[in-house]
Amino acid sequence: MELQTIKTFLTIVRLGNFQRAANELQYAQSSITMQIQKLEKQLGLKLFERGKKIQLTEAGKIFAEQAFPIIKNLDQLQNTMNDLLQGEAGSIRIGAIEPAASLYLPKIIFPYIVAHPKIELSINIGYTHTFSKLIHKQEMDFAICSVPDNDNQLVFEPLFSEPLTLLVSDKHPISKKEIVHLEDLQSQRFVVTSKDCPYRKKIETTLQERGSSYSILEISNLAAIKYYVKENYGLAYIPSSIFSLSAFPETSIKEVNNLNMEIITGILYNNNPYVLSVASKKIIQHIKQGFNSLKGLALS
Repeated sequence: MELQTIKTFLTIVRLGNFQRAANELQYAQSSITMQIQKLEKQLGLKLFERGKKIQLTEAGKIFAEQAFPIIKNLDQLQNTMNDLLQGEAGSIRIGAIEPAASLYLPKIIFPYIVAHPKIELSINIGYTHTFSKLIHKQEMDFAICSVPDNDNQLVFEPLFSEPLTLLVSDKHPISKKEIVHLEDLQSQRFVVTSKDCPYRKKIETTLQERGSSYSILEISNLAAIKYYVKENYGLAYIPSSIFSLSAFPETSIKEVNNLNMEIITGILYNNNPYVLSVASKKIIQHIKQGFNSLKGLALS
């Protein structure tokens, strides 16, 4: 029993005429007749009462009733497969670090989602080391994150770099200084994120290279750090872009003379070309173009 024969049968039922069905399907009427005869022979039952006007037999009515939803579902399945093939449908799992997850990603991906309503997105906000593991296990498609540890199974494409800026409480003596020097940071407490956060790694590596002694207060949430700085728990180095997310009352931003720190953000994905779906590849290209179009973002 061939699918095309079943579709031919249902077309005849819908149009009520062999010739009309042949015209719509662009078959010769003799071909239509042969298909139905073959189907009836396979079933061992007559499906049509022939005459001036064709009518369904009891078997024909039951066959039509049960065949219609099958063909409908198969057509829907074929359309879905075509959408997947063209990257117009599917599920995409994205990882993103802050502040890119809040500041940039929403405005960049919104037009794409509007234009591709069959795409389902899942966005996981977290840290680069976590994303690397998930991408390895194929539990995440790609991530917007900082430079990962060396891994020949992953590809990292830089998107932009941004400076880390010193945030201090208005209650802290450093807030009164017009020029802050490296020695002013000696023995200071720094409010930092978890050990796996790239910002913390960058800060600690730089301070250690410069021979600065310091203590730390660890806060797992980047957005919460400003509140601890405000209460003068310590100093904090955070991405400059985070200042555009919200106001920082009772704090000030300082530049440290001869101490410049930058963090690179990019796209991380599996280097196996068969892992990424067509939809994932298309949205990655869209995200790249989106970041390229944002003013003030660039690789130094």
